[in-house]
Amino acid sequence: NYYRIKKLDQDGMFAYTDVKFVVFSRKNELFAFPNPMTEHLILKGEWLEKAKELAIYDSNGLLIYQESLDQSGSSLIYDLEQVNIFKSGIYILEARSESVTEQIKLVKP
Repeated sequence: NYYRIKKLDQDGMFAYTDVKFVVFSRKNELFAFPNPMTEHLILKGEWLEKAKELAIYDSNGLLIYQESLDQSGSSLIYDLEQVNIFKSGIYILEARSESVTEQIKLVKP
């Protein structure tokens, strides 16, 4: 897909950015289950091998959980067993690599 942006000033002047090629790929998608989370949460996906850090935020944006991932034993599956520290509510799981951030909405009943 090719995109460019039209920049419009308040005085009516406009300019276009350079055309950029954008690839929309779900190849790096990260999956979390069961969701709603119960006793534990399993993260799965090829992208998990590249992730350096996991963070979970509550609905107010407060950091609830954070963990650096050791890449020496990289895996396609990660089991988060500390789900019992979460109260009922909605959370955002963020998995970060050096260049990409994936986010997943989680529910704790």
